Parts: sequence; structure tokens; C-alpha cells
Amino acid sequence: MAKEFDIGTLSSVDKDEIKAFQNIRDTLFPDGNIPTRDEVEAKINSGKYNVRDAYLAKMYTQGMDTAPLVEEFPDTKEFAKKFKKAFSSKRLEAAAQPKGFSNNLLKSLEKVSLEDSFDEVSQLLKDRGPLNTAISKVKKGKFPTGIKGTQKLGKELGKYTPELIQAMARGISQIPDDKVRAAVVTQLFGARQVDILEMRTTKELAERGVQKRPYFSPETGEQVNPERGSRKKAGPSKVMPPVTAELLKKIHSQTGITGEMFPD
Repeated sequence: MAKEFDIGTLSSVDKDEIKAFQNIRDTLFPDGNIPTRDEVEAKINSGKYNVRDAYLAKMYTQGMDTAPLVEEFPDTKEFAKKFKKAFSSKRLEAAAQPKGFSNNLLKSLEKVSLEDSFDEVSQLLKDRGPLNTAISKVKKGKFPTGIKGTQKLGKELGKYTPELIQAMARGISQIPDDKVRAAVVTQLFGARQVDILEMRTTKELAERGVQKRPYFSPETGEQVNPERGSRKKAGPSKVMPPVTAELLKKIHSQTGITGEMFPD
């Protein structure tokens, strides 16, 4: 029997992720059908293409991530299968992110319609530059074939001088809030601030969005970092120092069903 999706586990970030995907689906693909790359290429090369065709050109030339979350969410999971096959299997390292794409799309549609000729209304579009670039790539037959790249190591605390470490330690020890103190210490070990603030309690919750986040394992005391296809690497996983690990274990035990260790 399939596991029922638990709506209660959705954080505010998760809900935004789902909403962005729904906006793209309902706006560009209201009938549930996705035009093929060949169809979009033919429209662009014909010289008679509209605003919808331009956005599809951007999606095919850049690619777009599909969050595991929308592959599981009841309202989006069926369409997500087709979407992933069309736009996520072959994509650039810097693939389009649904949230930003959705925001730009909806903002543009406040001034134009999808059926408007792109050439006639392009000056009104918020993201006309990237759209023009995508159209140019389609005309040249430039489409992504896959993802390249390797993980980059984050900063190491060992690069700091002993004096500076001592000064930082004194300041950090005076932070009264456990969560703030743990977040500050964790960042010293090379994690991006957004990764710390969106750290989760389990692998499942950490990897459900388009941008996979780290999670903390109380059993090993390790910040487990994800592999990412984007340019914003998380770096290698790392075992936290004993004091930091104890702080994170405490926070982990107090975290709610959404798994957000540092909620807003």
C-alpha cells in the first residue's frame, strides 16, 4: 500500500515550492500537455512565435529542476512525471529555478498575454533579456545535454589564526539563544547561511525541494550535505565538534514535524 502524503510535514518553503510549480503548470500547460522540444524549435524558427513559445524556449535551453516534493504531492505528482522528463533530464548546471521562473512569468503576464506576439511585446517583459538569449539558442540549435561539475570544498576553520578563533569563541559563547549560537558555529565550518537556516532533521525532508539542503544526524553528530547539480555546492559532509554537535542534537530533538531546525 502506497504511503499517504502527510500535508502536515510541509514547511512554508515547501508550500512556496509547490505553489511555484502549480503556477507554471496552470499558466503554461493548462491542458496538461507539454509541447515537445521539436515543436517549440519549429515555432521559433518559423519566426511566428508568441510569449508562451519564448518561455518554453527558455525552459528547453536552460532546463529546470523538478523537486522530489512535487513528484510526491497529490495535486502535482502526475504532471511532475512529464515535466521532469521534458525539462530536468537534460539541463544546464545553472538550471532555471521554479520559484524565480514563476515569479517572472506571473509578473510579465500582468502586462501581456501568452498569445501575444513576442516581438511586439518583448519590451514589456520583466525577463526579456534571458528570453531573447533562449530564442537565440533555439535558432542555433543549442540545447543542454547534461550536467558537469564537481563539488567545491567550503572554508575550513583551520584557516583562521588561533587568536581569531579564540576571539570568535568568546563572542559566540555569549550568544544566549541555542539556535542562533549553533547556526553561527555551523557557518564557521564552511556551510552557506541559507543551507544552515534551512537544515532539516532527516534526509527525506532535506531533499524534497528543488534545492536540496543539509540535514543533521544526531546518531553520528554529522551535518550531511547533499550532492547538487547546480553551481551552489554544499561541500563535503562534516562531523561537527562535540559542543556544536550537542547543541544541534538538542535542537534536533525539539524540532517539529516539518523538520525545520532553524524556522523563521
